[in-house]
Amino acid sequence: MTVRPFARVLRRIRAALERKKPAGFAKTVVALSRCGCFWFLLMPRRLLVLSLVLPLILSACVSTAPAPLPKPKPAAPVNQAKGKLDACLSPKEGRCQFRELPLAVTPESVSFPGQEYRYQRTARDLTFVDSNGQDWVAPVGTWTDGATIPGLATPFVGGPRNPRYVAAAAVHDAYCGAVNADGPVYHTRPWSEVHRMFYEGLLVGGTPVARAQLMYAAVWLGGPRWEVKKGRQASVQRILPVEDPVLAPTVPAILAAPPPAAMAEPPLLEGAALEAALAEVKAEIAAEKPQIGELDAILLDLPAVQEAEAAAP
Repeated sequence: MTVRPFARVLRRIRAALERKKPAGFAKTVVALSRCGCFWFLLMPRRLLVLSLVLPLILSACVSTAPAPLPKPKPAAPVNQAKGKLDACLSPKEGRCQFRELPLAVTPESVSFPGQEYRYQRTARDLTFVDSNGQDWVAPVGTWTDGATIPGLATPFVGGPRNPRYVAAAAVHDAYCGAVNADGPVYHTRPWSEVHRMFYEGLLVGGTPVARAQLMYAAVWLGGPRWEVKKGRQASVQRILPVEDPVLAPTVPAILAAPPPAAMAEPPLLEGAALEAALAEVKAEIAAEKPQIGELDAILLDLPAVQEAEAAAP
C-alpha cells in the first residue's frame, strides 16, 4: 500500500529528467521535501521497495512484550554495618556455624579463686566453623562461665549466660580461659585469632553487630594475650570415651593435653584505663558503624593503647 505512491514519484522524477522539464522536476522535489524523502532520489526501484518493506517485516518479528522490571535489591540484614559486610553476616556455605548445638553443660557449677562467675563443664564437644572454614573445638569437659569478658565490661555489654553469647563464650574459654590451662586446645592458636573467632561466634549466635564489636573490643583490650609455644598443637583425643555425654554429664571424657603453653601476658588495659577505653570505643562504634577491620584500627589508635604498647618491655 505504501510502495506505489513512492514508486509513482520516482517515475515522475525519471520522466522529468528524460524530458528535461525543470518545472516537473521542481514539483517533484517540493513534494519529496514535504515528506522528508530526498534519499529516494538516488535509489533504484528494487532497493526502494526493499527499504520500505523490510522495516515492516522486522517490526513484526520484534517482540511487543514489555521489558522486565529490574529485580528489587534484597533487604539488608538487620545487623549490617556500613560498607562491605563482615564475613559472618553474609557467610559462604558451610562456614560461620556451630555444630552440636545447643550447648550442653553439666548441672554442677564450681567457683574458682579470682574468678567472678561460677563455671560449668561442657557435656559434649562444641565446634565452631569460622569465616575461613577453620574448625574451633571446645572439647567435652571444657570449663565455661558463659561470659568470657572482663568484669569491668559488664556495664557495657551485660552479664553472662545470655543465650546469644554462651556458645561463642564456651569455645573462647577453651582456647584462653585460665581454668582450662590443662586443656588440649588452650593457647594453641594466636590470641588475635581466638578473639576474632569469638566475635564471629557472637554474630552467628545472634548478637547485634554493635554489641558483638564492643564485646570483641573488651577481650581485645582487657582479655588475655599470649604467644603460642612452638610445636604446640591442639590434640583432642578421648582416652575414656563417653557413650552419651548428655545423659552422663558427670563423667566427662579424659583429654590428652599437649605440652604446656607459654605464660600468658597481662592484659593490655585494666581498671579505670580499660573502662575509659571501652566508653570511647562504644561511642566510636555508635558513630562510625565500622567493619571489624576498621574496629581493629580504632583500637590501635586509642591513646591508652598506644601508651600501653609504648610502655611494654
